[in-house]
Amino acid sequence: SARLYQDSQKRAARESLVSDISARLSAVTQMDLIIRETVQELGETLGNASVTFQLLDPSNGHNPIEGRENGRGKAGA
Repeated sequence: SARLYQDSQKRAARESLVSDISARLSAVTQMDLIIRETVQELGETLGNASVTFQLLDPSNGHNPIEGRENGRGKAGA
């Protein structure tokens, strides 16, 4: 019973995080800003961990957009 409660709390926290990120991203219309915001939010959520995010162009395999979170709350492309 306690384990089910803990699992449901973890699931609720994840769903809340996804909802918060989605709400912030819905206000952003440019892809590069969406990526930067996502990377920054993930970095902060993961305890200021370093995060790298890449999108690959499926037609040529190159990454036209890249975002990084350096663990200090600063995102870059």
